[in-house]
Amino acid sequence: MGEPRNDILCTKHTNRNYIIKHIDASLKEFTTIFAYTPTWRDRQIWDTGIDFEKMNSFLLQYNCALIIRYHNLDNTFSDLSDNHSNIFISNSCIQEWSDAYNELVGIDVLISDYSSLIYEFLITNRPVLIYTPDYQSYKKMRGFLVKFNTHIPSKRLNNYQDLVNAMLDVINGIYDRENYNKIKNLYHKYTDNNSSKRVYEQISSNLTTPMIYK
Repeated sequence: MGEPRNDILCTKHTNRNYIIKHIDASLKEFTTIFAYTPTWRDRQIWDTGIDFEKMNSFLLQYNCALIIRYHNLDNTFSDLSDNHSNIFISNSCIQEWSDAYNELVGIDVLISDYSSLIYEFLITNRPVLIYTPDYQSYKKMRGFLVKFNTHIPSKRLNNYQDLVNAMLDVINGIYDRENYNKIKNLYHKYTDNNSSKRVYEQISSNLTTPMIYK
């Protein structure tokens, strides 16, 4: 039947309306918008390996933006200043809770690590970059439920330079779809926006008095 929560992601194109309204109006000006969504690591501060001064310069050069959405207990990004013109912090991190899916609809490329958002985002057909600078320590600390290296849509990026190179490739239209499609097909039987309807119909068929679907 699919996952109803994924229906919002089953759109043909990005829709920047939400992030423009709730994060920053200037996001409508950028050619490519990346989102970085690192997962929680059971500690409040960890080393991302990212030089944010250099990252901002890179984003400026290619008219791109980076939205960072981190766990509310993660203090790693608390010192990230407002002086980075092309780097934005999700409101969910600093002001109010928001649904990650509303933000993901508005971005072009997802950068993440061990988060389940990787697999949900596959349904958009947009690139996913796997940035894991602390792979060995995370593996030792938390472990994985699946064989991680064979269940990701693109190769692991182990350091900042690998990440920037991969971002530049995406900007230039270079992205390997072979493994991406393999993992997408593994996790998603349905890629339309009718999962909510299918779940409704399944529930309704088991009720004495059917519900009205609107």
